[in-house]
Amino acid sequence: MKGAKTHTWKVMRPLVWLVATAVLVTGAGCSAPERVGAGGSTPSPSPIATPLQTAEPFPTPTPDSASPWNLLIPAYVYEDGTSIIDGPTSIDGVMVDLNGSDVFELCITKGYECVAYEDIIPIRLVHIDAPEPGSECYGDEAELELAGLLLEGMPVSAVTDPNLPEEDADGILQAWVWNSEFLVNLEMVKRGAATPYFPNGARGAFDQRLLNAARKAKAAGRGLWGACPSARLEGANLQHGCRPMCTSAVSPTAGVLRLSRTPTLRSAPNSRAISSGEVA
Repeated sequence: MKGAKTHTWKVMRPLVWLVATAVLVTGAGCSAPERVGAGGSTPSPSPIATPLQTAEPFPTPTPDSASPWNLLIPAYVYEDGTSIIDGPTSIDGVMVDLNGSDVFELCITKGYECVAYEDIIPIRLVHIDAPEPGSECYGDEAELELAGLLLEGMPVSAVTDPNLPEEDADGILQAWVWNSEFLVNLEMVKRGAATPYFPNGARGAFDQRLLNAARKAKAAGRGLWGACPSARLEGANLQHGCRPMCTSAVSPTAGVLRLSRTPTLRSAPNSRAISSGEVA
C-alpha cells in the first residue's frame, strides 16, 4: 500500500504545482504592480490636466482728462509746466522780426516757406507789458530779452485766449506765444523784462502764473525791478489795468500807462475792480 501511495503522489505533484501557479498568476492580475524607475525609486504620479485659461482682454485706453482736446496722449508740457491751450485762433509759424519789446512779426508758414508779404502778421504778447526800447526805463534791455527768446526763423505757436479779445485797441492779434521751450509771455515776466497787464480787469488762462512770476522777479530785483527804482507792482494797480509806476489814484480820463523814467499816472478807461482774493 505504501508503494502505491508513493506512486500516486509522484503522479499528482505536477498537477498541484500547475494549480498553485495558476492561482498565483490569477491573483497577480487582479492588482496592478507598482512600476519601479531605473534608479529603483517609484515615479511621481502623472499631473492632473487643468483647463486652459482665457487671456484677459487688452484694456481700453482712457482719454486724458487734463487735455483740453480729450486726447488719448496727454498734451505736451513745456519746460515751464505750461501746455498750449485750446483757443479760438491757433497759428504756427516762424518769427520774422521784432516790433518793440512785446510785439513781433510772425510768418504763417502753412507747411511751406514764407515768401508772400501777406503771410506776415504782427502778434502782441497778451497780458504783459514791456517798456518801449529807446524811450522807457529798461526798454532796450527788454527788447534784447525778447530777441533772445524769439530768434529770427524760430518756429513758434501763437494761441488766442478764449476769455480775452483776440485783438488789442490797435487791431493787433494778441496771443499766448510758445517757442520750443516755454511760454514767452511768462518768461518775459520771470526775467523782469515785462509786467502783468490786465486791461479792464480781464483775466486769462495764465494770469495767476504771471502775478506769481512778477512778485518773485520784484523780490529778487531782476530786470526792470532793479533798474527802475520807481517801478511798483501793486494788486490795486493791476486791478485797474495799470502798468508799473501807477499811483494809488485813478484818472477817469487816462489813457495807456508806459514804464518811463519819470513816473506818470495813467490807467485804462472803464476799469473793473476785482477782489484781492482774485489777485492773490
